[in-house]
Amino acid sequence: MWPDITTARAQWPGAPTDTILADLLDIARDQVIAYAPELPLGAEVPVNYSYAALVQARDIWNAFNASPSQDQFGQDTFAIPVYPMSWHVKNLLRPTQGKWLVG
Repeated sequence: MWPDITTARAQWPGAPTDTILADLLDIARDQVIAYAPELPLGAEVPVNYSYAALVQARDIWNAFNASPSQDQFGQDTFAIPVYPMSWHVKNLLRPTQGKWLVG
């Protein structure tokens, strides 16, 4: 199940208002779907996809509140820092595979 406002608030103290939080969760869900391996039609949302969406929503929110010295879109008070999907979100969706060393 994708995170909703209730589950997000339970795991994210200090989350923004319900309207903003709902938007962030929608955006994060879309990003997770675009990045993660495709699920079979009708499959349940795996727990790692759900957590990745919640972490991505927090990362997006933090990007809005970060220092403008980062890479950014816009100027001055309307600047929005631009961050790629973080490595921990990517790892939730596409875990790193171990490789055997044959010697």
